[in-house]
Amino acid sequence: MKTAYKFLRTGMKSDYDGSVWKLGEWRKVNPPCEPCVGLNASRNIVDALGYIQGEILAKVEYKGGVIDSGDKLTCEKMRIVRTWKWTKEHSVRLAVYAARQVLSIYEEEYPGDDRPRRAIEAAEAYLKDPSNKTVRAARAAVWAAAGAAAYTAVHAAGAAARAAVHTADAAYTAVHAADAAARGARAAYAAGGNKIKNKAHRYVLRMLKEDRR
Repeated sequence: MKTAYKFLRTGMKSDYDGSVWKLGEWRKVNPPCEPCVGLNASRNIVDALGYIQGEILAKVEYKGGVIDSGDKLTCEKMRIVRTWKWTKEHSVRLAVYAARQVLSIYEEEYPGDDRPRRAIEAAEAYLKDPSNKTVRAARAAVWAAAGAAAYTAVHAAGAAARAAVHTADAAYTAVHAADAAARGARAAYAAGGNKIKNKAHRYVLRMLKEDRR
C-alpha cells in the first residue's frame, strides 16, 4: 500500500472542513479531476507541514485515482494508519536541523558574517535551556539574521530562532512555531535542493521514533 503524510488539527480535525478523521477508517471521494480537490497528503513530511501547520502528524495510506502535483497528492481514497502529536519543540528541532544543513553554503559565500550561525545557536540554546535569557537571545538573533545578506540560508537560520521564540511565548500556539519551521525548511531546501528536504523528512521520522522510546 502506498503511504504519505498529512497534518491535522487538534482532535484529528481536517483543516479544510473541520471533519474528524478516525484511525483506520477509509474515506472516499469522487476521483480527483484537478489538484487539491480531493483527499490531500504529501510524500514528504516537510511538504505536508508547508501546507497545514497542524498539531497532529498523520501517516496515511491511499489508493484509487491520484493526481500527483509533486509536493502534494490529491487522492480518491485515504485512511490514517498512524498519528503523532506535533509539538512546539518538534518545530524548533526541525527548523534548527534544516538551517544547519545549509549554513556552510552561506558561510562559504560570506565568511565574515556569523549572524545566521548565531541565530541557529540561539535556537539550540533555547532547546537546552528554555529560559527568559535564551528567549531574549533568540529574539535578538531573529533581528540580526534579518539584517544579514539576502540569501535563503539566512531565512532558514532566522526561522529557527523565530520558532524558538514562538515556542517560548505563551501567546503563540504550536501552529505559529510550526509555521516558522515550515518557512525555515522551505528556505533550506531552496538553498540546498531536494537532498536537504529528503534529509529533513528522515530526520523528523527519527525524531518521532526517539520520542516514543
